[in-house]
Amino acid sequence: MQTPWMGKNKDNHVVQWLRPHQIVTEGDAKMEWAVFRRPLPSDISQGVLGNCWLLSALAVLAEREDLVKKVMVMREFCHQGAYQVRLCKDGKWTTVLVDDLLPCDKRRHLVYSQAKKKQLWVPLIEKAVAKIHGCYEALVSGRAIEGLATLTGAPCESVPLQPSSLPSEDELDRDLIWAQLLSSRQARFLMGASCGGGNMKVDDDEYQRKGLRPRHAYSVLDVRDLMGNRLLRLRNPWGHYSWKGDWSDESPIWTPQLREILMPKGASDGVFWISFEDVLKNSEKSQRSQLDLCVVVFRTRSPAHPEVGRLVEHSKRQVRGFVGCHKMLERDLYILVCLAFNHWHTVVQNIQVKQTYLFCLGMNDPISYPEYVLAIHSSKRLLVEQISPPAFVLADSIINLTLAKGQRHEGREGMTAYYLTKGWAGLVVMVENRHENKWIHVKCDCQESYNVVSTRGELRTVDSVPPLHRQVIIVLTQLEGSGGFSIAHRLTHRLANSAGLHDWGPPGLSHCPHIDKQVEGLHSPRLIT
Repeated sequence: MQTPWMGKNKDNHVVQWLRPHQIVTEGDAKMEWAVFRRPLPSDISQGVLGNCWLLSALAVLAEREDLVKKVMVMREFCHQGAYQVRLCKDGKWTTVLVDDLLPCDKRRHLVYSQAKKKQLWVPLIEKAVAKIHGCYEALVSGRAIEGLATLTGAPCESVPLQPSSLPSEDELDRDLIWAQLLSSRQARFLMGASCGGGNMKVDDDEYQRKGLRPRHAYSVLDVRDLMGNRLLRLRNPWGHYSWKGDWSDESPIWTPQLREILMPKGASDGVFWISFEDVLKNSEKSQRSQLDLCVVVFRTRSPAHPEVGRLVEHSKRQVRGFVGCHKMLERDLYILVCLAFNHWHTVVQNIQVKQTYLFCLGMNDPISYPEYVLAIHSSKRLLVEQISPPAFVLADSIINLTLAKGQRHEGREGMTAYYLTKGWAGLVVMVENRHENKWIHVKCDCQESYNVVSTRGELRTVDSVPPLHRQVIIVLTQLEGSGGFSIAHRLTHRLANSAGLHDWGPPGLSHCPHIDKQVEGLHSPRLIT
Protein backbone atom coordinates (compact mmCIF):
# COMPACT_ATOMS: atom_id res chain seq x y z
CA MET A 1 0.00 0.00 0.00
CA GLN A 2 1.08 3.56 -0.61
CA THR A 3 1.75 6.02 2.16
CA PRO A 4 -1.07 8.59 2.51
CA TRP A 5 0.01 12.09 1.55
CA MET A 6 -1.34 15.59 1.92
CA GLY A 7 -0.08 19.10 1.28
CA LYS A 8 2.13 21.05 3.63
CA ASN A 9 -0.88 22.35 5.54
CA LYS A 10 -2.79 19.23 6.48
CA ASP A 11 -6.56 19.50 6.04
CA ASN A 12 -8.16 19.51 9.51
CA HIS A 13 -11.13 17.59 8.15
CA VAL A 14 -8.97 14.55 7.42
CA VAL A 15 -8.28 12.56 10.57
CA GLN A 16 -7.80 9.08 9.12
CA TRP A 17 -7.26 7.15 5.89
CA LEU A 18 -9.55 4.17 5.43
CA ARG A 19 -10.14 1.41 2.93
CA PRO A 20 -13.62 1.01 1.40
CA HIS A 21 -14.86 -1.70 3.79
CA GLN A 22 -14.02 0.64 6.72
CA ILE A 23 -15.87 3.66 5.31
CA VAL A 24 -19.38 4.56 6.48
CA THR A 25 -21.80 5.69 3.75
CA GLU A 26 -25.46 6.56 3.50
CA GLY A 27 -27.86 3.98 2.09
CA ASP A 28 -27.82 0.21 2.04
CA ALA A 29 -25.05 -0.94 4.41
CA LYS A 30 -25.12 -4.43 2.84
CA MET A 31 -24.35 -3.14 -0.65
CA GLU A 32 -20.88 -4.19 -1.80
CA TRP A 33 -18.35 -1.64 -3.01
CA ALA A 34 -17.70 -1.49 -6.76
CA VAL A 35 -15.57 0.56 -9.10
CA PHE A 36 -18.60 1.17 -11.34
CA ARG A 37 -22.24 0.40 -11.38
CA ARG A 38 -23.39 2.81 -14.06
CA PRO A 39 -21.57 6.16 -14.04
CA LEU A 40 -24.03 9.06 -13.89
CA PRO A 41 -23.43 12.80 -13.41
CA SER A 42 -25.93 12.78 -10.56
CA ASP A 43 -23.81 10.24 -8.66
CA ILE A 44 -20.98 12.72 -8.06
CA SER A 45 -20.79 14.76 -4.87
CA GLN A 46 -18.07 17.26 -4.09
CA GLY A 47 -16.50 17.16 -0.65
CA VAL A 48 -14.79 19.95 1.30
CA LEU A 49 -12.04 20.34 -1.30
CA GLY A 50 -12.46 23.32 -3.66
CA ASN A 51 -11.94 21.27 -6.84
CA CYS A 52 -15.25 21.89 -8.59
CA TRP A 53 -13.27 22.40 -11.83
CA LEU A 54 -12.31 18.72 -11.79
CA LEU A 55 -15.63 17.30 -10.58
CA SER A 56 -17.68 19.37 -13.03
CA ALA A 57 -15.50 17.94 -15.82
CA LEU A 58 -15.95 14.46 -14.36
CA ALA A 59 -19.72 14.95 -14.33
CA VAL A 60 -19.66 15.87 -18.01
CA LEU A 61 -17.50 12.82 -18.70
CA ALA A 62 -20.05 10.65 -16.86
CA GLU A 63 -22.55 11.33 -19.65
CA ARG A 64 -20.32 9.05 -21.75
CA GLU A 65 -19.75 5.78 -19.90
CA ASP A 66 -17.18 4.71 -22.50
CA LEU A 67 -15.02 7.75 -21.70
CA VAL A 68 -15.14 7.14 -17.96
CA LYS A 69 -14.03 3.56 -18.49
CA LYS A 70 -11.10 4.72 -20.62
CA VAL A 71 -9.86 6.70 -17.62
CA MET A 72 -10.22 3.79 -15.20
CA VAL A 73 -7.79 1.16 -16.49
CA MET A 74 -8.81 -1.28 -13.73
CA ARG A 75 -12.59 -1.51 -13.71
CA GLU A 76 -13.19 -4.40 -11.34
CA PHE A 77 -13.06 -4.18 -7.56
CA CYS A 78 -9.55 -5.08 -6.36
CA HIS A 79 -9.36 -6.73 -2.93
CA GLN A 80 -5.68 -5.82 -2.72
CA GLY A 81 -6.68 -2.15 -3.15
CA ALA A 82 -4.48 -1.15 -6.13
CA TYR A 83 -5.86 0.65 -9.18
CA GLN A 84 -4.51 2.19 -12.37
CA VAL A 85 -5.95 5.45 -13.68
CA ARG A 86 -5.10 6.90 -17.10
CA LEU A 87 -4.76 10.69 -17.22
CA CYS A 88 -3.39 13.27 -19.63
CA LYS A 89 -0.95 15.66 -17.92
CA ASP A 90 0.48 18.53 -19.96
CA GLY A 91 -0.53 16.84 -23.21
CA LYS A 92 1.05 13.48 -22.34
CA TRP A 93 -0.86 10.35 -21.32
CA THR A 94 0.32 8.72 -18.11
CA THR A 95 -0.93 5.74 -16.08
CA VAL A 96 -1.14 6.53 -12.38
CA LEU A 97 -1.07 3.82 -9.70
CA VAL A 98 -3.16 4.59 -6.60
CA ASP A 99 -4.35 2.59 -3.63
CA ASP A 100 -7.83 2.68 -2.10
CA LEU A 101 -6.85 4.38 1.16
CA LEU A 102 -9.16 7.39 1.13
CA PRO A 103 -9.25 10.48 3.42
CA CYS A 104 -12.03 10.33 6.02
CA ASP A 105 -13.22 12.27 9.06
CA LYS A 106 -13.64 10.96 12.61
CA ARG A 107 -17.06 9.50 11.75
CA ARG A 108 -15.41 7.45 8.98
CA HIS A 109 -17.16 9.47 6.24
CA LEU A 110 -15.32 10.42 3.06
CA VAL A 111 -14.05 14.00 3.31
CA TYR A 112 -13.47 14.69 -0.37
CA SER A 113 -15.42 13.59 -3.44
CA GLN A 114 -17.58 10.51 -3.57
CA ALA A 115 -20.10 8.70 -5.76
CA LYS A 116 -23.46 7.32 -4.70
CA LYS A 117 -24.17 3.61 -4.45
CA LYS A 118 -20.68 2.80 -3.12
CA GLN A 119 -18.85 3.44 -6.37
CA LEU A 120 -15.10 4.07 -6.20
CA TRP A 121 -14.41 5.61 -9.61
CA VAL A 122 -14.91 9.21 -8.42
CA PRO A 123 -12.61 9.22 -5.33
CA LEU A 124 -10.01 7.09 -7.16
CA ILE A 125 -9.82 9.44 -10.14
CA GLU A 126 -9.66 12.42 -7.78
CA LYS A 127 -6.81 10.75 -5.88
CA ALA A 128 -4.93 10.02 -9.13
CA VAL A 129 -5.25 13.65 -10.25
CA ALA A 130 -4.05 14.78 -6.81
CA LYS A 131 -1.05 12.46 -7.15
CA ILE A 132 0.11 13.88 -10.50
CA HIS A 133 -0.26 17.41 -9.09
CA GLY A 134 1.59 16.59 -5.86
CA CYS A 135 -1.18 16.54 -3.25
CA TYR A 136 -4.92 17.03 -2.70
CA GLU A 137 -4.47 20.68 -1.77
CA ALA A 138 -2.95 21.35 -5.20
CA LEU A 139 -6.42 20.71 -6.66
CA VAL A 140 -7.95 23.76 -4.99
CA SER A 141 -9.08 26.22 -7.68
CA GLY A 142 -8.84 25.57 -11.37
CA ARG A 143 -10.76 25.78 -14.63
CA ALA A 144 -13.19 23.25 -16.07
CA ILE A 145 -11.15 23.21 -19.29
CA GLU A 146 -8.16 21.87 -17.33
CA GLY A 147 -10.29 19.05 -15.99
CA LEU A 148 -11.62 18.14 -19.44
CA ALA A 149 -8.11 18.14 -20.92
CA THR A 150 -6.80 15.95 -18.07
CA LEU A 151 -9.59 13.40 -18.42
CA THR A 152 -9.85 13.22 -22.21
CA GLY A 153 -6.53 14.34 -23.70
CA ALA A 154 -8.64 16.00 -26.40
CA PRO A 155 -8.14 19.53 -27.75
CA CYS A 156 -10.09 21.91 -25.53
CA GLU A 157 -11.22 25.40 -26.41
CA SER A 158 -12.07 28.16 -23.98
CA VAL A 159 -14.89 30.50 -25.03
CA PRO A 160 -15.01 33.76 -23.03
CA LEU A 161 -18.62 34.71 -22.32
CA GLN A 162 -17.98 38.30 -21.34
CA PRO A 163 -16.27 41.04 -23.34
CA SER A 164 -12.70 41.68 -22.29
CA SER A 165 -11.80 44.92 -20.61
CA LEU A 166 -8.81 45.16 -22.96
CA PRO A 167 -9.34 47.43 -25.99
CA SER A 168 -7.23 45.14 -28.16
CA GLU A 169 -9.66 42.24 -27.92
CA ASP A 170 -12.48 41.59 -30.37
CA GLU A 171 -16.06 42.43 -29.40
CA LEU A 172 -18.21 39.60 -28.09
CA ASP A 173 -20.36 38.01 -30.83
CA ARG A 174 -23.25 36.48 -28.89
CA ASP A 175 -24.91 34.83 -31.87
CA LEU A 176 -21.63 33.21 -32.87
CA ILE A 177 -21.04 31.92 -29.34
CA TRP A 178 -24.57 30.49 -29.22
CA ALA A 179 -24.02 28.77 -32.57
CA GLN A 180 -20.78 27.31 -31.19
CA LEU A 181 -22.54 25.97 -28.11
CA LEU A 182 -25.37 24.43 -30.15
CA SER A 183 -23.05 22.78 -32.67
CA SER A 184 -20.75 21.53 -29.88
CA ARG A 185 -23.69 19.90 -28.13
CA GLN A 186 -24.92 18.33 -31.36
CA ALA A 187 -21.42 16.94 -31.95
CA ARG A 188 -21.50 15.49 -28.39
CA PHE A 189 -18.56 17.58 -27.26
CA LEU A 190 -18.04 17.75 -23.51
CA MET A 191 -18.61 21.22 -22.03
CA GLY A 192 -18.20 22.99 -18.73
CA ALA A 193 -18.75 26.56 -17.51
CA SER A 194 -17.09 28.75 -14.89
CA CYS A 195 -18.97 31.35 -12.92
CA GLY A 196 -17.89 34.69 -11.51
CA GLY A 197 -14.12 34.39 -11.58
CA GLY A 198 -11.16 35.37 -13.69
CA ASN A 199 -10.86 39.17 -13.92
CA MET A 200 -14.46 39.84 -12.89
CA LYS A 201 -15.45 41.97 -9.94
CA VAL A 202 -17.51 39.59 -7.83
CA ASP A 203 -20.26 40.38 -5.31
CA ASP A 204 -20.53 37.15 -3.33
CA ASP A 205 -23.86 38.05 -1.72
CA GLU A 206 -25.44 38.93 -5.07
CA TYR A 207 -24.36 35.62 -6.58
CA GLN A 208 -25.68 33.66 -3.63
CA ARG A 209 -29.04 35.43 -3.83
CA LYS A 210 -29.24 34.18 -7.41
CA GLY A 211 -28.42 30.62 -6.35
CA LEU A 212 -24.98 30.67 -7.93
CA ARG A 213 -21.55 30.25 -6.42
CA PRO A 214 -18.82 32.71 -7.48
CA ARG A 215 -15.48 31.25 -8.61
CA HIS A 216 -17.26 27.95 -9.20
CA ALA A 217 -17.34 25.48 -12.11
CA TYR A 218 -20.47 23.79 -13.51
CA SER A 219 -21.08 20.96 -15.95
CA VAL A 220 -22.98 21.86 -19.12
CA LEU A 221 -25.36 18.93 -19.69
CA ASP A 222 -27.51 20.29 -22.50
CA VAL A 223 -27.98 23.25 -24.85
CA ARG A 224 -31.42 23.84 -26.41
CA ASP A 225 -33.05 26.44 -28.65
CA LEU A 226 -36.80 26.01 -28.26
CA MET A 227 -39.63 28.36 -29.16
CA GLY A 228 -37.25 31.30 -29.31
CA ASN A 229 -35.70 30.49 -25.94
CA ARG A 230 -31.95 29.91 -25.67
CA LEU A 231 -31.43 27.63 -22.68
CA LEU A 232 -28.58 25.69 -21.04
CA ARG A 233 -28.85 22.87 -18.53
CA LEU A 234 -26.14 23.09 -15.87
CA ARG A 235 -25.14 20.90 -12.94
CA ASN A 236 -23.50 22.00 -9.72
CA PRO A 237 -20.92 19.35 -8.70
CA TRP A 238 -22.08 19.80 -5.10
CA GLY A 239 -25.28 17.99 -6.07
CA HIS A 240 -27.39 20.80 -4.60
CA TYR A 241 -27.64 24.61 -4.58
CA SER A 242 -29.31 25.72 -7.82
CA TRP A 243 -30.13 28.81 -9.84
CA LYS A 244 -33.11 30.82 -8.54
CA GLY A 245 -33.81 33.14 -11.49
CA ASP A 246 -35.77 32.70 -14.73
CA TRP A 247 -36.09 29.07 -15.86
CA SER A 248 -35.21 27.75 -12.40
CA ASP A 249 -37.25 24.78 -11.20
CA GLU A 250 -39.99 26.91 -9.64
CA SER A 251 -39.89 29.79 -12.13
CA PRO A 252 -43.33 30.97 -13.37
CA ILE A 253 -41.84 31.48 -16.85
CA TRP A 254 -42.19 27.76 -17.66
CA THR A 255 -45.01 26.70 -19.94
CA PRO A 256 -46.49 23.22 -19.49
CA GLN A 257 -45.24 22.27 -22.95
CA LEU A 258 -41.64 23.34 -22.32
CA ARG A 259 -41.62 21.74 -18.86
CA GLU A 260 -42.78 18.46 -20.39
CA ILE A 261 -40.02 18.63 -23.06
CA LEU A 262 -37.14 19.74 -20.84
CA MET A 263 -38.07 18.33 -17.41
CA PRO A 264 -40.17 15.23 -18.09
CA LYS A 265 -39.00 13.59 -14.83
CA GLY A 266 -39.26 16.73 -12.75
CA ALA A 267 -36.49 18.67 -11.04
CA SER A 268 -33.15 17.18 -9.97
CA ASP A 269 -30.94 18.34 -7.11
CA GLY A 270 -28.14 20.60 -8.32
CA VAL A 271 -29.36 20.44 -11.95
CA PHE A 272 -31.10 23.47 -13.43
CA TRP A 273 -31.98 25.30 -16.64
CA ILE A 274 -30.79 28.86 -17.18
CA SER A 275 -31.09 31.28 -20.10
CA PHE A 276 -28.12 32.02 -22.32
CA GLU A 277 -28.43 35.71 -21.42
CA ASP A 278 -28.10 34.93 -17.70
CA VAL A 279 -25.10 32.71 -18.42
CA LEU A 280 -23.44 35.62 -20.22
CA LYS A 281 -24.13 37.95 -17.30
CA ASN A 282 -22.73 35.64 -14.64
CA SER A 283 -19.93 33.70 -16.32
CA GLU A 284 -16.30 34.62 -15.93
CA LYS A 285 -14.07 36.55 -18.25
CA SER A 286 -11.30 34.58 -19.81
CA GLN A 287 -8.46 33.95 -17.39
CA ARG A 288 -4.91 34.70 -18.38
CA SER A 289 -1.54 33.35 -17.36
CA GLN A 290 1.88 34.78 -17.95
CA LEU A 291 3.07 33.77 -21.44
CA ASP A 292 2.14 35.25 -24.78
CA LEU A 293 1.57 32.35 -27.15
CA CYS A 294 0.93 32.01 -30.86
CA VAL A 295 0.90 28.97 -33.16
CA VAL A 296 1.54 29.59 -36.87
CA VAL A 297 1.48 27.15 -39.82
CA PHE A 298 3.27 27.92 -43.10
CA ARG A 299 3.86 26.01 -46.30
CA THR A 300 7.43 24.94 -47.00
CA ARG A 301 9.20 23.34 -49.95
CA SER A 302 11.92 20.94 -48.88
CA PRO A 303 12.13 18.58 -45.90
CA ALA A 304 15.91 18.79 -46.14
CA HIS A 305 16.02 22.61 -46.06
CA PRO A 306 12.67 23.84 -44.71
CA GLU A 307 11.98 27.54 -45.17
CA VAL A 308 9.02 29.62 -44.07
CA GLY A 309 6.59 30.00 -46.97
CA ARG A 310 3.03 31.19 -47.40
CA LEU A 311 0.88 31.53 -44.28
CA VAL A 312 -1.69 28.73 -43.94
CA GLU A 313 -3.24 29.29 -40.49
CA HIS A 314 -2.50 30.86 -37.13
CA SER A 315 -3.94 31.13 -33.65
CA LYS A 316 -4.49 34.43 -31.93
CA ARG A 317 -1.50 35.74 -30.02
CA GLN A 318 -2.69 35.75 -26.42
CA VAL A 319 -1.25 35.92 -22.92
CA ARG A 320 -2.64 32.66 -21.55
CA GLY A 321 -1.75 29.07 -20.78
CA PHE A 322 -2.58 27.65 -24.21
CA VAL A 323 -3.64 28.63 -27.71
CA GLY A 324 -4.77 26.60 -30.68
CA CYS A 325 -5.94 26.79 -34.26
CA HIS A 326 -7.86 24.52 -36.64
CA LYS A 327 -7.18 23.85 -40.31
CA MET A 328 -7.93 21.21 -42.94
CA LEU A 329 -4.50 20.47 -44.42
CA GLU A 330 -4.04 19.33 -47.99
CA ARG A 331 -1.25 16.95 -48.88
CA ASP A 332 1.83 19.16 -48.90
CA LEU A 333 4.84 20.24 -46.84
CA TYR A 334 4.23 22.49 -43.85
CA ILE A 335 6.30 24.12 -41.15
CA LEU A 336 4.71 24.81 -37.78
CA VAL A 337 6.09 27.54 -35.52
CA CYS A 338 5.19 28.04 -31.85
CA LEU A 339 5.98 31.56 -30.65
CA ALA A 340 6.20 33.38 -27.32
CA PHE A 341 8.02 36.65 -26.77
CA ASN A 342 7.39 38.18 -23.37
CA HIS A 343 9.73 35.62 -21.84
CA TRP A 344 11.52 34.79 -25.08
CA HIS A 345 10.36 31.17 -25.42
CA THR A 346 10.14 30.19 -29.05
CA VAL A 347 9.90 26.80 -30.62
CA VAL A 348 9.02 25.05 -33.89
CA GLN A 349 8.18 21.26 -35.09
CA ASN A 350 7.58 18.69 -38.58
CA ILE A 351 4.51 16.58 -39.34
CA GLN A 352 3.19 14.29 -42.04
CA VAL A 353 -0.47 13.69 -42.77
CA LYS A 354 -0.12 10.71 -45.11
CA GLN A 355 1.70 12.76 -47.76
CA THR A 356 1.46 15.96 -45.71
CA TYR A 357 4.56 17.07 -43.83
CA LEU A 358 4.80 19.54 -40.97
CA PHE A 359 8.22 20.62 -39.70
CA CYS A 360 8.43 21.61 -36.04
CA LEU A 361 11.48 23.59 -35.02
CA GLY A 362 13.15 23.53 -31.60
CA MET A 363 15.43 25.96 -29.77
CA ASN A 364 19.17 25.31 -29.91
CA ASP A 365 19.51 25.52 -26.13
CA PRO A 366 16.47 23.77 -24.61
CA ILE A 367 17.89 24.05 -21.09
CA SER A 368 17.46 27.84 -21.19
CA TYR A 369 13.74 27.61 -21.92
CA PRO A 370 10.87 26.02 -19.96
CA GLU A 371 9.31 22.88 -21.36
CA TYR A 372 6.34 23.22 -23.66
CA VAL A 373 3.82 20.80 -25.13
CA LEU A 374 2.71 20.92 -28.75
CA ALA A 375 -0.41 18.79 -29.20
CA ILE A 376 -1.56 17.98 -32.73
CA HIS A 377 -4.93 16.29 -33.22
CA SER A 378 -5.91 14.79 -36.56
CA SER A 379 -8.15 12.12 -38.03
CA LYS A 380 -5.18 11.09 -40.18
CA ARG A 381 -1.91 9.56 -39.08
CA LEU A 382 0.84 12.09 -38.52
CA LEU A 383 4.59 11.81 -38.94
CA VAL A 384 6.26 14.41 -36.72
CA GLU A 385 9.88 15.41 -37.16
CA GLN A 386 11.54 17.91 -34.85
CA ILE A 387 14.41 19.72 -36.57
CA SER A 388 16.92 22.43 -35.79
CA PRO A 389 15.43 25.81 -36.69
CA PRO A 390 16.79 27.75 -39.66
CA ALA A 391 18.83 30.75 -38.51
CA PHE A 392 16.17 33.38 -39.21
CA VAL A 393 12.96 31.40 -38.73
CA LEU A 394 11.59 33.97 -36.27
CA ALA A 395 12.17 36.94 -38.56
CA ASP A 396 10.74 35.09 -41.59
CA SER A 397 7.72 33.90 -39.60
CA ILE A 398 6.84 37.34 -38.24
CA ILE A 399 7.47 39.00 -41.61
CA ASN A 400 5.19 36.56 -43.45
CA LEU A 401 2.58 36.84 -40.71
CA THR A 402 2.54 40.65 -40.88
CA LEU A 403 2.44 40.62 -44.69
CA ALA A 404 -0.65 38.41 -44.58
CA LYS A 405 -2.48 39.82 -41.54
CA GLY A 406 -0.96 43.18 -40.68
CA GLN A 407 -2.39 46.65 -41.19
CA ARG A 408 -0.54 48.40 -44.03
CA HIS A 409 0.64 51.98 -43.83
CA GLU A 410 2.34 53.50 -46.86
CA GLY A 411 4.78 55.77 -45.05
CA ARG A 412 6.43 57.12 -48.20
CA GLU A 413 7.15 56.04 -51.74
CA GLY A 414 9.01 52.75 -51.70
CA MET A 415 8.25 52.06 -48.01
CA THR A 416 5.44 50.21 -46.25
CA ALA A 417 5.01 49.74 -42.50
CA TYR A 418 2.99 46.75 -41.28
CA TYR A 419 1.35 46.56 -37.85
CA LEU A 420 -0.18 43.70 -35.86
CA THR A 421 -2.17 45.27 -33.03
CA LYS A 422 -5.78 44.35 -32.31
CA GLY A 423 -6.06 40.79 -31.06
CA TRP A 424 -2.27 40.33 -30.87
CA ALA A 425 -1.64 40.94 -27.14
CA GLY A 426 0.65 43.85 -27.92
CA LEU A 427 2.25 45.30 -31.03
CA VAL A 428 4.37 44.02 -33.92
CA VAL A 429 5.99 46.53 -36.31
CA MET A 430 7.64 45.47 -39.59
CA VAL A 431 9.04 47.83 -42.23
CA GLU A 432 9.60 47.06 -45.92
CA ASN A 433 12.15 49.04 -47.98
CA ARG A 434 11.58 48.60 -51.75
CA HIS A 435 14.20 51.16 -52.82
CA GLU A 436 17.07 49.69 -54.82
CA ASN A 437 19.80 52.05 -53.58
CA LYS A 438 18.39 53.92 -50.58
CA TRP A 439 18.34 53.05 -46.88
CA ILE A 440 15.34 53.95 -44.73
CA HIS A 441 16.03 55.17 -41.20
CA VAL A 442 13.15 54.21 -38.89
CA LYS A 443 12.66 55.61 -35.39
CA CYS A 444 10.03 53.74 -33.31
CA ASP A 445 9.06 55.36 -29.99
CA CYS A 446 6.85 53.32 -27.64
CA GLN A 447 8.00 54.91 -24.38
CA GLU A 448 4.48 55.91 -23.33
CA SER A 449 3.33 52.28 -23.29
CA TYR A 450 2.93 50.46 -19.96
CA ASN A 451 2.82 46.87 -18.71
CA VAL A 452 4.60 45.69 -21.87
CA VAL A 453 7.96 44.11 -22.60
CA SER A 454 10.03 44.72 -25.75
CA THR A 455 12.03 42.10 -27.65
CA ARG A 456 14.63 44.82 -28.23
CA GLY A 457 15.04 45.40 -24.50
CA GLU A 458 14.02 49.06 -24.90
CA LEU A 459 10.86 50.94 -25.84
CA ARG A 460 12.66 53.29 -28.24
CA THR A 461 14.51 51.91 -31.28
CA VAL A 462 16.29 53.34 -34.30
CA ASP A 463 17.11 51.17 -37.33
CA SER A 464 18.59 51.55 -40.79
CA VAL A 465 16.69 49.19 -43.12
CA PRO A 466 18.86 48.31 -46.17
CA PRO A 467 17.62 48.56 -49.77
CA LEU A 468 15.28 45.75 -50.84
CA HIS A 469 15.00 44.42 -47.27
CA ARG A 470 12.32 43.93 -44.65
CA GLN A 471 12.91 44.15 -40.90
CA VAL A 472 10.92 43.32 -37.77
CA ILE A 473 11.45 46.57 -35.88
CA ILE A 474 9.93 45.68 -32.50
CA VAL A 475 7.62 43.17 -30.82
CA LEU A 476 5.81 44.48 -27.72
CA THR A 477 3.95 42.05 -25.52
CA GLN A 478 1.63 42.39 -22.56
CA LEU A 479 3.87 41.55 -19.62
CA GLU A 480 1.34 40.37 -17.04
CA GLY A 481 -1.94 38.72 -17.96
CA SER A 482 -3.79 39.81 -14.83
CA GLY A 483 -3.72 43.56 -15.55
CA GLY A 484 -4.38 45.93 -18.40
CA PHE A 485 -1.78 47.31 -20.74
CA SER A 486 -1.43 50.23 -23.09
CA ILE A 487 0.40 50.57 -26.41
CA ALA A 488 1.46 53.97 -27.70
CA HIS A 489 3.86 54.22 -30.63
CA ARG A 490 5.15 56.84 -33.03
CA LEU A 491 7.02 55.92 -36.20
CA THR A 492 9.37 58.46 -37.78
CA HIS A 493 11.32 57.69 -40.97
CA ARG A 494 13.61 59.24 -43.55
CA LEU A 495 15.58 58.22 -46.63
CA ALA A 496 19.37 57.93 -46.46
CA ASN A 497 22.24 57.24 -48.86
CA SER A 498 24.17 55.01 -46.42
CA ALA A 499 23.62 52.56 -43.58
CA GLY A 500 24.82 54.76 -40.72
CA LEU A 501 22.24 56.38 -38.43
CA HIS A 502 24.14 59.73 -38.52
CA ASP A 503 22.49 62.18 -36.10
CA TRP A 504 19.83 59.62 -35.06
CA GLY A 505 22.21 57.27 -33.30
CA PRO A 506 25.78 56.47 -32.18
CA PRO A 507 28.49 56.72 -34.88
CA GLY A 508 29.11 53.59 -36.92
CA LEU A 509 25.88 51.82 -35.88
CA SER A 510 22.96 50.77 -38.09
CA HIS A 511 20.71 49.72 -35.23
CA CYS A 512 20.12 51.15 -31.76
CA PRO A 513 19.91 49.19 -29.55
CA HIS A 514 22.45 46.96 -31.27
CA ILE A 515 21.12 43.72 -32.81
CA ASP A 516 23.23 41.10 -31.04
CA LYS A 517 23.18 37.30 -31.20
CA GLN A 518 20.28 37.13 -28.76
CA VAL A 519 17.90 38.92 -31.14
CA GLU A 520 19.45 38.67 -34.60
CA GLY A 521 17.22 35.72 -35.52
CA LEU A 522 14.18 37.99 -35.12
CA HIS A 523 15.38 41.53 -35.88
CA SER A 524 18.03 41.16 -38.61
CA PRO A 525 16.95 42.72 -41.94
CA ARG A 526 15.83 40.07 -44.45
CA LEU A 527 16.23 40.33 -48.21
CA ILE A 528 12.97 40.69 -50.16
CA THR A 529 12.63 37.58 -52.31
